[in-house]
Amino acid sequence: MTTLQRRKQELQGNVYGSGDTVKVVVASHPLRMDRVEIIMLAGLSVAEIAEQAAVETRISDLATAVVCYIDGHVVERTNWCRVRPKVGTTIVLRAVAEGPIFAGVGAIFSAISAATASVSAFIGGLGILGKVIGLGLAIGAQYLLSALFPVRQPQLDREVQEQGKQAFSISGSRNSVATWEAVPVVMGQHRMTPYYGAQPYTEAFGSDQFWRGLFAWCYGSATISDVRIGETPLHSFQDVQIEHAWGYPGEGELSLYNRQVIEEPLSIDLEQSLGWVSRTTATGVTEISADIVFPSGLYSMTLSDGRKHLRTVILEARYRNIHSLEWYSFPQMRVSERTVDPVRRTFVAYVPPGQYEVQIIRITTDDTATNNQDLQFVSKTILSAIRGARPTSPITFNRPLVRSAVRIRANQQLNGGLDSLNGIVSAHAVMGFNGTHWQAALPTRNPANWIRHALQGPMNARPVPNSQIDIPALEEFWRYCNAQGFNYDAVITSARSVFDMVAEIAAAGRAVPVFKDGRWSVVWDQAESPIVQQFTPRNSWGFESRREYIVMPHAFKVRFINREKGFIEDERIVYDDGYNATNATLFEGLEFPGVTDPQTVWRHARFHIAQLRLRPETISINADWENLICTRGDRVRIQSDVMLVGQVSGRITGNSPGFLHVDEVVTVEAGKRYTLRWRDSNMASFSVVLNDLPVGEYTRIPWATGFPAVGNLFSFGEAGIETAVFRVLSIETNTDLTARITLVDDAPAISLADRGTIPPFQSNVSRPPDPFLQPPTNIQTNQEAYQDGERWFARVRLSWDAPRMGRVQTFEIAMQDRSTSGEWRALGSAPASQTLYVIEGLEEGIYAFRVRAVFDNGTFSGWLTSEGISTTSLLEPPANVTSFNVSVLGDISTLAWNSVPNAAWYEIRFVPFGTEPVWNSATPLVPRASGTSAQVPTMVGSYLIKAVRGNGVRSRAATAIQTNVAGLIGLNVVEILTEAGWPGVLDRLEISSGNLRLLSKNVIGNWTALSDVPSMAVGVEGSGSNVQIEGYYAFAQVVDLGGIYTSRLTASIDAEGADLTNVIGNWSALSAVTLMDNSEPEDWGVELQFRTTNDSPSANEWSEWRPLVVGDVTARAFQFRLRLNGKAEMDNDYSTISPIVHGVTVSIDMPDRVDAAEDQLVPTAGRRVTFEPAFVALKGLAIAAQDMATGDRYAITNKDETGFFIRFFNSTNTAVPRTFDYVAKGYGNLLN
Repeated sequence: MTTLQRRKQELQGNVYGSGDTVKVVVASHPLRMDRVEIIMLAGLSVAEIAEQAAVETRISDLATAVVCYIDGHVVERTNWCRVRPKVGTTIVLRAVAEGPIFAGVGAIFSAISAATASVSAFIGGLGILGKVIGLGLAIGAQYLLSALFPVRQPQLDREVQEQGKQAFSISGSRNSVATWEAVPVVMGQHRMTPYYGAQPYTEAFGSDQFWRGLFAWCYGSATISDVRIGETPLHSFQDVQIEHAWGYPGEGELSLYNRQVIEEPLSIDLEQSLGWVSRTTATGVTEISADIVFPSGLYSMTLSDGRKHLRTVILEARYRNIHSLEWYSFPQMRVSERTVDPVRRTFVAYVPPGQYEVQIIRITTDDTATNNQDLQFVSKTILSAIRGARPTSPITFNRPLVRSAVRIRANQQLNGGLDSLNGIVSAHAVMGFNGTHWQAALPTRNPANWIRHALQGPMNARPVPNSQIDIPALEEFWRYCNAQGFNYDAVITSARSVFDMVAEIAAAGRAVPVFKDGRWSVVWDQAESPIVQQFTPRNSWGFESRREYIVMPHAFKVRFINREKGFIEDERIVYDDGYNATNATLFEGLEFPGVTDPQTVWRHARFHIAQLRLRPETISINADWENLICTRGDRVRIQSDVMLVGQVSGRITGNSPGFLHVDEVVTVEAGKRYTLRWRDSNMASFSVVLNDLPVGEYTRIPWATGFPAVGNLFSFGEAGIETAVFRVLSIETNTDLTARITLVDDAPAISLADRGTIPPFQSNVSRPPDPFLQPPTNIQTNQEAYQDGERWFARVRLSWDAPRMGRVQTFEIAMQDRSTSGEWRALGSAPASQTLYVIEGLEEGIYAFRVRAVFDNGTFSGWLTSEGISTTSLLEPPANVTSFNVSVLGDISTLAWNSVPNAAWYEIRFVPFGTEPVWNSATPLVPRASGTSAQVPTMVGSYLIKAVRGNGVRSRAATAIQTNVAGLIGLNVVEILTEAGWPGVLDRLEISSGNLRLLSKNVIGNWTALSDVPSMAVGVEGSGSNVQIEGYYAFAQVVDLGGIYTSRLTASIDAEGADLTNVIGNWSALSAVTLMDNSEPEDWGVELQFRTTNDSPSANEWSEWRPLVVGDVTARAFQFRLRLNGKAEMDNDYSTISPIVHGVTVSIDMPDRVDAAEDQLVPTAGRRVTFEPAFVALKGLAIAAQDMATGDRYAITNKDETGFFIRFFNSTNTAVPRTFDYVAKGYGNLLN
């Protein structure tokens, strides 16, 4: 007999009975979940249990050690011999593989073992599961922490265990002083036991003692109702007063407790023999009070007959400021009573602010000194309290605070103080939505309102502005919670992050906070929310899948505060489908903080059971910037060949009549319906169900509806499972705008779990087509025209790709003439190595071709059919080019035209101006232009264009455009004034030999005959050497630009000086003449002056005249004049030297005005083009005529500043309609 057997024999019958056992769960393999349960006799040590388990089970060779758990706690190996599990205990022995590779695995299994031990222990009847669940979550619940709509960590025990704070279940809660603790935050409606807002104190009025207290409930604003002391309504007590402050702005102090009272409870005997009793008050008090109590009553009694008599006690009290030696007395207290009940009296004094010493003395002789054999005195005197009052607020808090002050008679009602006051707090959200609009200080329980309150409420040190909150999303969430009956009722007593707080509130409504466009938002379980994105292998990469294989709990034990039972802590068991109280054995714990309604607790638990069952898998993909479109909770479509979701994805490459072109091969099998789903550039999703598609593989899919745009993303697969709908669980962004997106199944049945049975999980996997029976792919036709004798025929080259799999022996080819009978006719076959077949001799008609593979086992693939091709149009020339026009930008012109069907390219030629625009004689400019535009040098002449097919056939007629716009490119509009012939106004000037000079003076010496003198005043002007000292010439032309512009003014003056006395008649001798012109430059001058106006010149609002300096001047109109001056002779008023001006030029370079129009239609009768407004001056006009035929021309008449008339003619000089562009260049706006 072994030692173990002897030990078991000793225990059996002596210590334990046969029913006294323990359960041993043995997990013998470190990498498996398998376990064996063994029932063993209680009383054995852990070492003995492990020895017996090793005998009854086989430990895996991978195991290097065994770990023991009892009730979820690890038992160290050194203690195995000392620990003897009690009856009913569950012991878990887990084989582990220690080392770097297995370290993580061992930790996971350790957690599983701990959870298993906890559950088993509960079933065994020890009732410890509640403790385990309160401290953490088991495996299934842990998974829910990372679910799409997660549960929150347990709250009920956390604060009590970690911080020693009260949990706001009303049972057992006590009022307490919570100095320096956080002010509670109430959201929704909750019964709570408030903290003391200040130290309570008592006061005596006669023989009654009253208790005063101040309670701080929570941040305001809120309303208090159903106030109780313990379970007794407050109104059931006598002599009670209560006063509330709801936390609104501007509220004053509560009159029942409006100052700071510092009470020192005492119990000091006052005896005459002890003399004065001293105590010191708090600082800054203005009122002093001292309570005297006679606890045994006050009387004297005759011992012989037991009769009680009046007893009188005299006490005196005094006080002094601690900084003074002067004492002040209270009124003497004389107490006379005959009662056995306690008697209370109070000394009261009102003093200047300060700190005081208070002394009290009993004057009356002590009882022990006066008692005798017949008379006994009872007057035991106690100083029970001394207090001081400060005239300041009892609470210093700069945020709205809900407070209550209570005054209640204490004697015969309270046992000691009042420490069990509680009430229902109905909190007001800082801004609450009521279904139509937001309202301040709204009583509410809706989670949406409390999310905004958490972001902006007074307890948030950094409130979030409205611009950073997704207000519309909160309004929609409010409606969802209101319809579902979801509420949030909680008392928050510990500091938390804003995000954690918002997450907890959102979880009460099955939601989760997210950030959208930098704003706080929320997403919730919306079954029909829109699908915002479509991911396929074309716009994602790095696919990964993770599936959690968890042991589903039979039920959740949900701890919560039950409002229906008076806000006490309660528990509700919510069973999975198929389980009830009779067969459920595996339980896990959950909490839904803030959920106080038992029915909502049941609904939430059912919802999370469905999440565990219907979202067992997460997938992850990488995406580029397209991840920005979605956020957590959004629904997206997924196509993945790795997951076998859908068949294929790719991009739309184009279309042709009846066919949609894609860049990936789609496979069609017999008897199946298919869906092609695509996403447009606006991220909207569309789909078309394709019925009765021919069997085969296609890159050109038969199509009978509107075509998706080229480049759109598409997915293809069996109808209904071409894609799968997932929800975004998380997005991890990278620095390069890429992100890792984690998704879970959409599983819309989750939202119905609280209304019925949860359906089984349905995979999105679709069966792929058999790759060994697929037809050839990518059939293509290439046709060309060739001439045989006098006739033209078509040749078609048919090519295809062999199937990707399958052993092909030959290919069979057939043709269908769709212009005749439409029957298929076999053309021949091609070996497996040849994927090209040439068909010749085709006349005009419509033909289709098909090919199929013949495999080495004699089976055939489906036919792969081409599109129908027309040979009729093969030799037809393309249509003439239309809408041929030109746009000029500097020395480059852009030619544009409408696309011509079947044109492979376009040929452009050029004919200079003045040469007949004939195609054959035109110079090739662009031999092969693709698209519908081309850039060419800007030239004056005609551009000609023809469309060209791939076989070289051109359009029958060339389309031409004539343009002379190039002539205007370098044109700079400048107004030049020359004043030829001096047509302006002369002032003290004259014109001599066509030149301008100073006017001659009237002197007698210049008179030729007296008869020529009309008067003495007038005399004879214009002769002689004496001239005016200065004179002016005003230009004849005023320049009006029609508007205010900045123009550059420059000028050129051709002038010289002349000495009028230097004439031959005055020469004394020829040798005395040194210069023909002996005037000096400083003796004469010519100055060009100008003035301006910003109004019409007719208004005559001109500026002052000023010299012209080359530069920029801003004005509407300009006026110019010349000032000529000569040197005066001594004191004379005349000069003998005059400037001689041969000519003057003024240049005004104003901003050019360009008036242009395109695509102007001219009827056969011609068209008048009007400039609006008219130019002040028109300097140039260019025309670009469109769609000109050979020989066409145009004529322009009546061209002026207001417009022009244009008419087109063909080669027979017949007026024809045409379209043209024009560019006019000049300056100014001619205003009426």
